[in-house]
Formats: sequence, C-alpha cells, structure tokens
Amino acid sequence: MLRSLVGSEMCIRDRTATMHSLALALLSLATCATATTPDQTTNATLHLLTSTDPEALCLNGAPATIALGGPDPTPGATWVLQLADQAGGQGIQGVLCIQAAGCNYSAAVPIVPPPATQLLSISGPQSPNCTINPTFCNATQAQLNMCDSALLLGNTDAVINGTTARFRGRRILKAAISFLVAAGLSGGSRLLLTGFGHGGTAAILNADYVASLLPATVEVKALGADALKPKFEFFNSITDHTDPNGWYPGALDFLAQVANLSLTTSAGLWMNVSLPQVQTPLMLVQQTPSVWDYQCIDHARYGALPFMIDCDDHHEYEYDQYICTQYPDLCRPDLVKNYTIPLQLAYKQQNTMATGSNNGAFFFQCYLGAYWGMTFECGEGEHPAPDNCARVPRQHDGVWNQISVAGTTMRQAVSDWWDGKQAVYYDDTWDASATPPTTDDGPIVGAPIVPWYTSHYFTNPTCRGYPWY
Repeated sequence: MLRSLVGSEMCIRDRTATMHSLALALLSLATCATATTPDQTTNATLHLLTSTDPEALCLNGAPATIALGGPDPTPGATWVLQLADQAGGQGIQGVLCIQAAGCNYSAAVPIVPPPATQLLSISGPQSPNCTINPTFCNATQAQLNMCDSALLLGNTDAVINGTTARFRGRRILKAAISFLVAAGLSGGSRLLLTGFGHGGTAAILNADYVASLLPATVEVKALGADALKPKFEFFNSITDHTDPNGWYPGALDFLAQVANLSLTTSAGLWMNVSLPQVQTPLMLVQQTPSVWDYQCIDHARYGALPFMIDCDDHHEYEYDQYICTQYPDLCRPDLVKNYTIPLQLAYKQQNTMATGSNNGAFFFQCYLGAYWGMTFECGEGEHPAPDNCARVPRQHDGVWNQISVAGTTMRQAVSDWWDGKQAVYYDDTWDASATPPTTDDGPIVGAPIVPWYTSHYFTNPTCRGYPWY
C-alpha cells in the first residue's frame, strides 16, 4: 500500500529529529509504505498543464501537473480536486530557500520527468471505498500538484539572487480548471476543493477564485484539513521567544512582495484575517493544538537545504513547550493549564468565518492531525504499537471514521456539511487535572514509548491510542 499523499508525514521515524513539512514526507512516500490488507486506491493519470497553457510552470520552470482518475464524469457528477504539496514547490519553503539562504532554487530542486500515474489516498474524500467514504467514493478525482511555492496565489516572475522564481500559481490554477472543464466538469456538477496543511490553506484562499472560473451552475465548496494558520498574538506573552516575529510572518510578507499575490496585503494570508472574506461555503477540520502550528510556525527558525525549516529541536529553548507538543502525556500540568488550553481556546476564537448552514467546523483535541489517509489498523507499519492494537482495536476505515466529537465522526460531519446540513463541532479542551487511567503496564515515562491512551490530559475517548511521531 502506498500511503496517502495527505497523510504520509506520519511515516517519519526519528521523533527527535526536525519535523519537516508535508513535502518531506511526500518525497519519502515509497520507502515507508507497508500494509497488511489490500486497499482500494485510485490510480490517476498525470497530465502536463503546459498542454493547456504553455506558461503554466512551477517555481523552478518544470511543467505543472494534474492527476485525473476515478469514474468517468457524467452530467451533474461530483468532483474532488485536492491541492497537494509536491517536490518542486514544497508549500512555501522554496520562498525560504530564496529569502533566507540566497540559494539557486532551480539547482536545489532539479527538474525531473513526472511519473505517468499517481496513486491517490486510500481514505478520506479521495477513497473509492464506499464503506470508508460513502459521500465521495464515486466522485471523479483530480489532484493538482502545488509547485509554485506561493499557495497558488502568485501572478509574476521574480529574479532573486540570480535565480528566476516563477510565482505562477494563479496561472497554474486557471489552467487546471480549464483542463477539468475540458474533461467534463460542467454545469450542474458539484466540486469539492480540498487540501491538507498548506494545501488546505490554499484551498480556502483560492476558493472564490476557483468558483469565478466555473459556470455559476457548478456548486463549489472548500474543505481545509489542518489548514488554519492563525496569528496567535498571545504566544509571545507566555513564551520567551528569541524572535518575536518568527519565520512565518516574514515568509508571508516576502510572498506578498515578490509574488504579486491576489490579496491586498500579506495580512490577508493569515487565515483568521481572510476567512470572513471568503464567500464560498467552507469547512475546516482542525487539530487543536496543531502540532505543525505549535512547532513549525511558532517555535521554528530557518534551516538548511533542501527544506529550509527547522522546527523546534528542543535543545535550544522552550524545551517544556516542545515536550507538551511532541509527547503530550509528559507535559507539566501548569503548562497544560496556562499554555495548551489557552491555545486550544484561541483556535475557536480565531475561526472567524461566519457559522451557519453554509459553513462547517470540526475542531478536535486528539494528538493527530486530520490524517484521514491513514488507518492506524493493527500491523500498519510501526503505528500503532501492538499494545495499542490490543487495547484500542480499530476497523480498517481511516482516521476520519475513528475520531468523533459529540458523537459525530469527522467523516459524518464533512458529509453533513456537504449535504447542506449544519455541521459545527468544537471539542472540549484538555484537562490539566486529569489522572492517568490505570494500566497493567505500570508507569510509562519517557519517549518514544507510547502509552495506549496517548495522553491522560485528553478528555475525548476517541483520541486514545494514536501514536506520537
């Protein structure tokens, strides 16, 4: 089994090493894929978007690509378009390469011929398994490989430190929609625009633009998984940051300058600023607190090639906060009370989109991103450990069928929102006074051993048994 293109970050084995972006996991996808049972996948054909627009090029000049698979489109059919970070763009890290190191990006990420086919997710909205994914299993599936390093928002080229950087995301996105229309995306159809991490951020920020490229009779909705990257103003008041601005605001400012972004200012790149402006129906599925936001936005710094981000390495500063993020069961109760819980509450406060029948939210407290391409079944690679399997058995049905809030699974909440029903779910916070459950194993301390309950601070029972990474 090839793991999901949106969930393969979980394959990273070194838990004390730098937690790279999702792009790093994508590059190592084939090396960490194992399975014990056969899975249904969509084998999509990869197409060069330069056939639609010769100027639809990635940051480094390679042709932009889109994968298309699943059932042949029919009038009124459902479509799923996933925006995925890929080598050649790597979220916004190509910008960091240029900004921080002055490196030759074209040399750092060489142009290589794309494969003829691409396997899509085994779970989540891309799965063709109607047990795992009853709402979208018969949808025509497309996956746009984000390679502009500017969240598909750029509209210009720039020569920076002698390197030509092609910020052509809007052109790539327009070519992709033209390609899908030619392939059968027509009036009366429904389109789910989605993505994970920065792919989800791009889905939200580009939702109205995508809708503007399609006939008004095509219904567009946008689903962002772990896409919320809000600007938490209180971070600096409770931590001893050496750089109060951090790398992420600087990267957004730089993007706004060199990419001619289709937003008024770089402030519009912060999700809590942009959400109220989006007219397309939205849903956010969000881990609180997001491990990426915790470690790789707030606690990170510029790194080395090829990925440019060093997430909190727990050796230099904020060691206690790092422990709360990486090994939550070992977090000090006072930090849970004064750091983690305020952060969890801030996610809800920063989710500033209007709520109602058109928009949905599923915010959960589990130590796990919305890795709905993962199953965490017994025997799946190193996750979970056998002890976890025995204590918390799971069906082979994907994470989004396993995590619940108020008795509703992540998958059901997404389906309800897609069907026009109200779907707004906010989980409780952690409990700083919680007592670990009694186990037969005796006390479990240290890392990377994983207690079967993951963290005794969790109050949501469906969080149990998921591993640290």
